[in-house]
Amino acid sequence: MVAAVWFSLRMPGGIFTDKTTFIAVDGPHDAYVQNGLVYLKMADVRSVQRESDFDFLNTGSPHYVAFVGRRKGYQYRQ
Repeated sequence: MVAAVWFSLRMPGGIFTDKTTFIAVDGPHDAYVQNGLVYLKMADVRSVQRESDFDFLNTGSPHYVAFVGRRKGYQYRQ
């Protein structure tokens, strides 16, 4: 979701300027961008599955969360 919010803000013509609300599979989401960071409010997390290098969160829709030391130069999986 964070990537989608950032993409929507940065695309030519932009879909929004600083705040947005949208509906996803797991319900309504509110987001805003401040100082280059995306802040996202979504449904409460129903369960968390912790693994060695990622977390799997369930909000009614699955979310794969990986914590990386640096974003710049990070090789994202396809």
